[in-house]
Amino acid sequence: MNLASEIATSSRTSQSHAGRWLHRLLTQLVQQAARDIHKVPKWEEQGVHSLRKRMKKLQAMLRLAKPVVPDPTMKSVLSDVRDLKNLLSGQRDTLVLTKLAHKLGASVSGIHADAGSTHGKVDKARMLSEQLLIDIGLLDLSQLTWEMLGDSYAKSYKTSRKAWQDAQEEPSAENLHEWRKKVKRLYYQSTALERWLHHPKRLRRTRKIGSLLGDCHDLDVFSDSAEAGTIQPVRGWQPKIQEQRDHLLSRIGRRAEKAFSRPPRKIRTEMRHALP
Repeated sequence: MNLASEIATSSRTSQSHAGRWLHRLLTQLVQQAARDIHKVPKWEEQGVHSLRKRMKKLQAMLRLAKPVVPDPTMKSVLSDVRDLKNLLSGQRDTLVLTKLAHKLGASVSGIHADAGSTHGKVDKARMLSEQLLIDIGLLDLSQLTWEMLGDSYAKSYKTSRKAWQDAQEEPSAENLHEWRKKVKRLYYQSTALERWLHHPKRLRRTRKIGSLLGDCHDLDVFSDSAEAGTIQPVRGWQPKIQEQRDHLLSRIGRRAEKAFSRPPRKIRTEMRHALP
């Protein structure tokens, strides 16, 4: 075999291996989601939480396939993932508000759990997961290379870093929530690629930032619900919320300075050296 043939063979192997790796991971996530749905009738809170987390990871991993998946196809699959993620989330906000009120030492009125919120929806969720498995199976990832995959990861880092800068300038609920979504995407992608990246500190920081931003989001949901009259917390809740929010933002800022210190071009170079 001459040099040109060896290079071509190596390229095809790299493409098929990267595509097979991602395809297998996407399939596993949908199969695990089906098991999460099976838990819901007996353990609703646990099952719904696991399902939502699984779908967020699936959304993140699908983004890595973007270079080789047509936009209409990608939008359609992501839409199905989003529908499944939200379908069984009936009591989520109620649980968040109730737990937060307890943590603040404040009683609230106006919160009513939607008993049987998942009644009649589990069968639909199963159908959606089955369709999603078919959709994933039809994706052609044979042309996906490790370089493409690494560039997609670097793009996730870049957008997360930009969202951090936006949140620094204006730490509004909207900016922080948008940043959180991008941090979560980066974290899930980092977890999947950690076997090659070997950056446990960055992984831990990203995970913690996402968790703290989630706590901040819960505070903002509580404030919005109180101001809208959806709930009626006892007098004096605003200073407690603001104090906790300021403390969270301080902790988030310290970690973000380290997690996003490197320019995106260095992350892209790092990925090209780290991946097969």
